[in-house]
Amino acid sequence: MENTSTSPIKVLLVEDNLESAFLTRSHLEENGNQVFHVEWSANLTQGMSRLAKPGIDVVVLDLGLPELNGHICFRAIASMVGRTLPIVILTSDDRAISRERTVGFGTTRYLLKNQASPAEIRQAVRDSVPSRKTT
Repeated sequence: MENTSTSPIKVLLVEDNLESAFLTRSHLEENGNQVFHVEWSANLTQGMSRLAKPGIDVVVLDLGLPELNGHICFRAIASMVGRTLPIVILTSDDRAISRERTVGFGTTRYLLKNQASPAEIRQAVRDSVPSRKTT
């Protein structure tokens, strides 16, 4: 389903692996669609610096970052943005504790990189932004 708004959803992708970042960005911007505008931060520190400025609608977060990992990584981002920004987890971390704690602390979706389809990633991000939910 296409974006019904005239402006794209502004996504901050926090991912330390260049190949994974490129792949996720290409999944979101597939076929040159204008639904998403993706900014990339290669680590938690860069991501938090970017979040200190306005202009992001949703965070797509990997849990395996150099500075912190697992649910602690999520907590660092969540403590900075509070409940003002949705956070979608896109990770290789399939540990039950990471899933349980991030979901318990308020992540909007928890997707595994090796299982989520491009369409599922796009839908999860779109559905995380309240004004962009689709039926």
